[in-house]
Amino acid sequence: MNQPQNKEDITENSLKKMKGFAIASFLTVLARFGIRLVKNVITTRILGPEGRGLFGLLITIPDLLISVGNIGFGVGNAYLVAKKKYELRKILGNTFLVTSLLGGILIGAGYLLMSFQGILKGDFSTLSDFSTLVIFIIPIILLERFCHDLLLATQKVHLVNNLGLLTSLLPCILLPGLRLFTGESLSSAMFAWVFATVAVALLSVFKLMALCNFKTQIS
Repeated sequence: MNQPQNKEDITENSLKKMKGFAIASFLTVLARFGIRLVKNVITTRILGPEGRGLFGLLITIPDLLISVGNIGFGVGNAYLVAKKKYELRKILGNTFLVTSLLGGILIGAGYLLMSFQGILKGDFSTLSDFSTLVIFIIPIILLERFCHDLLLATQKVHLVNNLGLLTSLLPCILLPGLRLFTGESLSSAMFAWVFATVAVALLSVFKLMALCNFKTQIS
C-alpha cells in the first residue's frame, strides 16, 4: 500500500523541481535579454558601427570552430553523468584530457582560418592584431562548454543560469572601465570578453571539482 504512494511522492517532487527549474530559466532568459540590450548599446556607443562589426567577427570565429569541432563530446558526457554510468570525477578527468587534445587541434584550425585573407577581407590587418588572443581562447571556451553540459547533467540549473548572467553582465561592467584606462576601444572590448570567458570557465571548473572533492581520474 505504501509503495504506490512513495512513487507518487517522488513523481510530485520531480515535477515541482522541474517547474522551479523552468521558472528560474525563463526569468534568467528575460534578464539576459535585458542585459544584452544594455551591452549592445554600450558596445556600439564605444566601438562605433565599424568597430562593433569587427568585434562581432572576432568573437564569432571561436564559436564557429567549436561548433564544428566539438564532436558531440559534451552531449555524450552529459548523458553518461545523467545515467550515472561513470563517476563524475572520471568523466571530468577525461574532459580535461579531451579539451587539451581537441583544443590543440582547434588552435591549429584557428591559425589557418585567421591566416586566410579571403575570409577576413579588407579587415585582415586589424583583425590579425588580435589573432593570437582569439586563437588561444578557443580551448577555454571549449572547456566552458563541456563544463556547462556537465553542470546541467548534475542538475545545477540555478548555477548555470547564474553563470549565464555573469557572462552577459561582466563585459558591460569591464568595457567602459577598460576603455577609460587604455583609450583603445576594440582592445578593451576584446579583453573584457576574454576576462568574462575565463572567469566563467574557472567558476564552472571549480564547482565541478568541488562536486568531485577536488579529485579527478582519467579512464
